[in-house]
Amino acid sequence: MVFSSLTFVFLFLPTVLLLYPLMPKKIKNLFLFSVSLFYYFLGGGGYKHSILLLNVIVFTYLAARIISRLKEIKYKKACVSVSIVLLVSVLCYYKYFNFFFENISCKRVILPIGISFFVFQAISYIIDVYRGEQVIENLVDMGMYIACFPQLVAGPIVRYKEVADTIDAKNRSLNYEQYSDGIWRFSVGICKKVLLANNLGGLADLIYNANDVASFSVCYAWLGVIAYSFQIYYDFSGYSDMAIGLGKVLGFNYLENFNYPYYAKSIKDFWNRWHMSLSRWFRDYVYIPLGGNRCSRARKLFNLFIVWSITGFWHGASWNFLLWGIGYWILIVIEDNIIKPYRFKHRITINIYRIVTLIFVNLLWVVFRTGSLSELFLYTSSLFGLNSNVFIDNAFRFQLKNYILIITIALVCSVPIVPAVRNKIGNNMLYGGISTCLLLGGTAMSVIYILMGGYNPFLYFIF
Repeated sequence: MVFSSLTFVFLFLPTVLLLYPLMPKKIKNLFLFSVSLFYYFLGGGGYKHSILLLNVIVFTYLAARIISRLKEIKYKKACVSVSIVLLVSVLCYYKYFNFFFENISCKRVILPIGISFFVFQAISYIIDVYRGEQVIENLVDMGMYIACFPQLVAGPIVRYKEVADTIDAKNRSLNYEQYSDGIWRFSVGICKKVLLANNLGGLADLIYNANDVASFSVCYAWLGVIAYSFQIYYDFSGYSDMAIGLGKVLGFNYLENFNYPYYAKSIKDFWNRWHMSLSRWFRDYVYIPLGGNRCSRARKLFNLFIVWSITGFWHGASWNFLLWGIGYWILIVIEDNIIKPYRFKHRITINIYRIVTLIFVNLLWVVFRTGSLSELFLYTSSLFGLNSNVFIDNAFRFQLKNYILIITIALVCSVPIVPAVRNKIGNNMLYGGISTCLLLGGTAMSVIYILMGGYNPFLYFIF
């Protein structure tokens, strides 16, 4: 039951939005916690994984309360360490058992949906309590914090202090402006997902999953790269928009997760704009505790290597994901120690480096998308004409003709052109009328696509 499914859009969400305002404040959290568990159960969690989610919630609640009541720092550290080890062990078992033991075990472990997100959220809360931040007193409130359905299965990863005020239903109020903003944001997200990500995902799958990759023309191979680059951006940012919008409708304010990452002026800037909640998590709970920048250059390089290795492997159990993370480590080390793009002052130089950054980001998406190192080598060879392939062919011309409009729209929407126009002409009636008409039209088309039941995966449901 993904956000862009018939069941969610036409049954689950309307029911929740109709019943939620009618609930007394005393049971609003219990209602949301219950429907979130129901959502997780129907969305693919099933009975066993729903029990796992409940166990994580109860364990996190008890561990945090114990840590908050301990007086001696050595016992606090011991309790935090044991708690983190247990949570990480659960994540590793479900996510990496098949990867490490597929050759020596007949057992296949099914990955629970969203486990990477709700385990990371639980770990952040336990560490924050150890650092002296607020403790959740009510188990239902803890369930609301970890399992609230808008951000349960694919983020953004929410720190408790960001939503502490609104976790208490007494402090959570709704007004027309907040409600309309939430619906608007959800509509933007569903348009991104259904109209852009789904259509471009079909093209990406067609090219990446082909059996004759070695015979691709250079342009056709690059078309696949561009299609997947836009697919993963609009898929994930669209989901984040929907999650933020649903949060607003329910009275929560989740932080932004994307900020035009393909407009980044460096690799580091890209990660300050892409999946920002994950970047903040690794910074605050891995990089800084390892020593961050407050150490020797060699130790800093080691700290970055650990962070990016974990980042890569967090995305999936494959050597390609690990290589993807290490690739970013290499690029950031080069930037920090050789290129230092933050010194660029001239607009032309900055824009040139923007293009260079985008090229490397797209190349690393190839590492991310291919299923094995052999597939990666074969596809990369076609990208650079190393398979004795031609530069352009009829397959490229045909697909470009079919997808040129949607690629153009995806390109325009991936850079801050719309905010620039709004700032220039002002948020007046003309701008408001045009944007409203476009969004209504896009939402209507999205609903039609959903009703037609076409290609509709969520990439980040595998994490």
